[in-house]
Amino acid sequence: HNPSTPKPKDPTDKTQTREPKSKAPPRPQQPRIPQNPSAIRTVVISGLPPSIDSKVLWKKVRKYQGAEKVESMSADNTT
Repeated sequence: HNPSTPKPKDPTDKTQTREPKSKAPPRPQQPRIPQNPSAIRTVVISGLPPSIDSKVLWKKVRKYQGAEKVESMSADNTT
């Protein structure tokens, strides 16, 4: 047995190198807009069930940077 000769590949050998996973395509860059720290930004979320209350909604929204409060609007108050 000569150590310089490569061994034949064993089809049952699980230690063989695999192809590297392809990288996800890069996300498109959004334009950098100078942010005014005193600006008011409002996000309107529609299609929520009437049973959801502000407390439950705040628990979801507070995870996002810049979130400060949640205001609930009834169907009568949307005009």
